[in-house]
Amino acid sequence: MFLIKSFEIPLTVASKNLFFFCICIVLFLQTACKKNSPFPEAGTSDTGTCLTVSTPNAPTEQVIFLGHIYDPKHPTVIEDRLEYLARKGYFQQFEHIWLGGDICAETTSESYTLDYLDCLFDLSHPHTHWAVGNHDIRNGNKHFITDKTLRPFFYVSIHDNFVVLVLNSNLYDPDCEDLDTQAMMIHQLCDTIQHASHLLVLSHHIFWSNADAGLQAINMSEKANANKPFWLSECRAGTEFQKTLYPRFKKVQERGIQVVFIAGDYGQKDKLFQYQSEAGIWFLASGIARNYTTYNNQPLPPDHILSLTLNKSQQQLSWQFLNVDSLVNAW
Repeated sequence: MFLIKSFEIPLTVASKNLFFFCICIVLFLQTACKKNSPFPEAGTSDTGTCLTVSTPNAPTEQVIFLGHIYDPKHPTVIEDRLEYLARKGYFQQFEHIWLGGDICAETTSESYTLDYLDCLFDLSHPHTHWAVGNHDIRNGNKHFITDKTLRPFFYVSIHDNFVVLVLNSNLYDPDCEDLDTQAMMIHQLCDTIQHASHLLVLSHHIFWSNADAGLQAINMSEKANANKPFWLSECRAGTEFQKTLYPRFKKVQERGIQVVFIAGDYGQKDKLFQYQSEAGIWFLASGIARNYTTYNNQPLPPDHILSLTLNKSQQQLSWQFLNVDSLVNAW
């Protein structure tokens, strides 16, 4: 007999079947909610702790760059392979975490998503940088991000001889005040930077695809998720990157400071990108898109993420692209 509020209800065969059907539905919903949960079950590693970026001030420091890592099926979490690596503590080995935007499909739809990302990436740490993407801010609530990072969407950060310039490539007219302020920051930095070995420019979008003839010949429209050479760096016509900003970065390069651009809006048409311009400036792009395995009826290589090494003692920078599936198998 099945008791409900002291009433006895006989369980016929039909009612038993209905009862067990309801139990199955409840269990299914619990599993589904668990999959969609914005919070890691026990932090981001098997020990149940959130990531704390280390700052040992070692002569050589490791950087991981993660772009376009959202899960298209679950809007408030990162792609499951990356979350697996986070849970296993893979990112604990890096002194710097650089996020290339589009971290979740709907990053600012709910405030708890930022709690989740903060647990994964230690967002307010001075070595964690985030160049926001369109998926990160298209729901509004931009303060969800800045409340966690404690930084604006564009700024300069100095790490010994390595200068990091974080840009917001989502600014357009009528965001004129922010757009012009960002342009002024870039101009001032390029005009005054002296004692540095490297200038690393982080952005989400690829706005530098017309920088020189070599890049134009590559045709980044066939590689980048969204190719944006038309992006205006100021709130006035004629301020495309190749016209107003690239000449300034070339002058920085001519002073002996290695300029490196890194963009995260990548992975749907190609899996990794590196190119050195005629002026010696490097352009890198890295992003993942698990569901994109072919483009123009041609198979794509597997997803990769970008790892960099800052050799502060020798003032050198090196990098490699790491196969995501191979990392998951190894961990």
